[in-house]
Amino acid sequence: MACHTRWACRVDACRVMKDRFPVVVRLLGEIGNEDNADRAVEAKGLLAQLDANFLMKLVVFSDILTKTSQLSNMLQSTDFDLAKAVELTETLISLLEDLRNNPVSFDILWGRIENTVEEQGFDIDMAVSTQRKMKRRLPEHFRDSVMLESVGNLGRSADGDSDTMGTDVKDQIRVNFLYPALDRIISEMNRRFNKKACNIMRSLPSFHPQSPILLEYETMEGFATAYNANREDLVHMHSVKRLLQRREKEGQEPPHSLLEFANSLKPFEEAFRELYRLAKIALVLPVTSAACERSFSTLTLIKTLVRNFMANSRLSILAVLSIESHRVEKSGLVRGQICERAQ
Repeated sequence: MACHTRWACRVDACRVMKDRFPVVVRLLGEIGNEDNADRAVEAKGLLAQLDANFLMKLVVFSDILTKTSQLSNMLQSTDFDLAKAVELTETLISLLEDLRNNPVSFDILWGRIENTVEEQGFDIDMAVSTQRKMKRRLPEHFRDSVMLESVGNLGRSADGDSDTMGTDVKDQIRVNFLYPALDRIISEMNRRFNKKACNIMRSLPSFHPQSPILLEYETMEGFATAYNANREDLVHMHSVKRLLQRREKEGQEPPHSLLEFANSLKPFEEAFRELYRLAKIALVLPVTSAACERSFSTLTLIKTLVRNFMANSRLSILAVLSIESHRVEKSGLVRGQICERAQ
């Protein structure tokens, strides 16, 4: 189950805010007219920020987060396919780069922005602030000189104003808001899903006994190269396949997980030393941090302001029960009995 406290899951909040924007504005207006001064001041402050500029950025974020949500949900699931995750990552990066570099893609997004802003009754030409910056005073020793260009102020025109003030709203949103957001996202994705990481992710399914590409050397080659494995020792992996098939014919339970596969290789460690070493690396290799972040999120949901006075032992027990809920259900014990035994 995906964790609802991650930033990638904010796509639902953006969608609801965009779809319920008139309701939110009307509600804040009603709260602003109440007798409660604190609530009224806070509501009026929020209402002042819900302008056309906010609405345009909301549409942009909704579009970007909608594209990234599918990959985020896949990476947070417990049984996702790593090879498919790599393909989806490459597709997502391509979509984001197309949105940044292809004018046609941005025109489609801009059409949705115009329709949303006009539906809410805003004037899109007044969306971006047109406040003019103060002119820079010329130093006294340059009064009789002619200044052609100043270092560090290439974005200013000759009279000291910002060049972007002469552009339209569409260009300002694209250059000042969309480009920085997309550049940051694309750069971070390229850093996390670099070529080496993607090759490792493509190779990991070849160690899983339930995978159709189990022990295929072509798929495992990227993983073996990353961890300096002796390729000559990996050529005879077909012998491992025959060993697993023979044990299954003899009535032994075949391995169903990567851990069981690594344990089945342990008695034959001397014969398949490199394969066993790679299997252990694949077993402990952390692919995502979703499980760790899900644990932190569980703690914040358990220890709230109302339940602040809680001993560490009880907090630890409740956290384990929540995080390992699937094991609790299989045990057949109710959570109260487990708490009593733990104490």
